[in-house]
Amino acid sequence: MNDDLRRAASLIKAGRKDEANAVLRDYLDINPRSADAYYLFALAAPTREYAIRHLQRAVALDPAHEKANAALRKLGGGKKPGQQKKSSRRLAIVLGALIAIMLVVLVVLAVVVLVPR
Repeated sequence: MNDDLRRAASLIKAGRKDEANAVLRDYLDINPRSADAYYLFALAAPTREYAIRHLQRAVALDPAHEKANAALRKLGGGKKPGQQKKSSRRLAIVLGALIAIMLVVLVVLAVVVLVPR
C-alpha cells in the first residue's frame, strides 16, 4: 500500500471520511484500477449503497481481494463477478420461453375459434 492509501486509511480510522474521500479521489484519478483504493473508498462511503458499489468495483478489479470480498458479503452485496450476468441471462431465457408458450397457446386458440367445423 502506498503513502496516499496509508494516509486515507489513517483518516478513515480517525473518522475524517470526507478528507479520506478527497485523498482517494485524487489517487483514483491517477490509479483508476486500484482495488485497494476502492476498498478504502467503501470504508469511507456515506451510505451502504455507495459502500457496496465501491466494494463491487474493488472485487471486479481484483477478485481475490479478501477484505473487499469479506466486506461485500457482510453488507449483503457479495455476488461473485459474473454471477449477476448469469442470473440476468437465466431470466431472459425463462421470459423467452414463457413468451413462446403464450404464442403457441394463442395460435391454438385462434385455430380453434376461427376454423369452422
